[in-house]
Amino acid sequence: MDTEGRHRSSTTLGTSSSSAMAAMGLGGSRTRRSFIKGVLAGAIGGASLGAGTAVALESGILRGNSSNNATLTWSDEFDGPSGAPPNPAIWSAVVNGAGNGNQELEYYIPSASALDGNGNLVITANRDSGTYQAWYGPSRFTSGEIRTQGRLAFRYGRLEVRAAFPSAGQSGAWPAIWLLGTNYNNVGWPACGEIDVFESFGRDLSTTQISAAVHSSGGSKSQLRKFSPAHDASQFHVYTLDWQPKSIEIGVDGHTYFVVKKGDLSVWPFSQPYFLILNLAIGGTEGGNVSDAATMPYIARFDYVRLYGGELYRATGPVG
Repeated sequence: MDTEGRHRSSTTLGTSSSSAMAAMGLGGSRTRRSFIKGVLAGAIGGASLGAGTAVALESGILRGNSSNNATLTWSDEFDGPSGAPPNPAIWSAVVNGAGNGNQELEYYIPSASALDGNGNLVITANRDSGTYQAWYGPSRFTSGEIRTQGRLAFRYGRLEVRAAFPSAGQSGAWPAIWLLGTNYNNVGWPACGEIDVFESFGRDLSTTQISAAVHSSGGSKSQLRKFSPAHDASQFHVYTLDWQPKSIEIGVDGHTYFVVKKGDLSVWPFSQPYFLILNLAIGGTEGGNVSDAATMPYIARFDYVRLYGGELYRATGPVG
């Protein structure tokens, strides 16, 4: 169980163009000055906005119907030609071999996260023979991590991610769907808050299980859910986050298995916008050892990301 959170070190973010990504910092009174005015839809390009979505307000917030989580506010269906990067107006790729505070073994490269031409984002983890310099020496593995940091953030609503991950028995695999507060660059972890919508841990090969968690400077709460052998994580499932001002609920395929309420933690950082992260880590504290006999590459596939209700934000700064 990941009681210490996934990410505690800084990363380098690469884009598919030469423009660098601007960090998004949204603390307190700075929030209203951190966003652009105008219509968000034109800036996002290929990503879709729900029909009930309004134009951006002066605060830069693009509101769907916050009281009705049946209203689609935003989605990315990952449509595009095979080999193309995910929409650079929304996503930026991490370039990092620092271990991310968890002694992970992968070196994140942009080319490991690409569309497959069939409506999916594919993150591929593979063995490497020292192409890059990782924290432990020449890199042994490459993989991918993408973020909406600096491009898009949201607060509240229902998030759905339909995805398929390496199944139990694939040693070292540590895939995740997670979020960090947009003030991360200003206050660090865990003060920014972390929401783990999905994780599975390659260190535990005896069970098929997934994990949900939240982390804050006021404590953490997590829950493992074990499945019968009939549940195959390598098949597509819908992982969900239902986020309200005073509660967070996480589930899979329509079944909620994790609930945390505001009173459960002494500090509740979950009242600000958060950015979304999709990644496939290798090794580390929860991935565990990678067997020499393990057959790679490992693959994580994402069919779509959809936000219903809630509040959508657009950050300032260059977009790739």
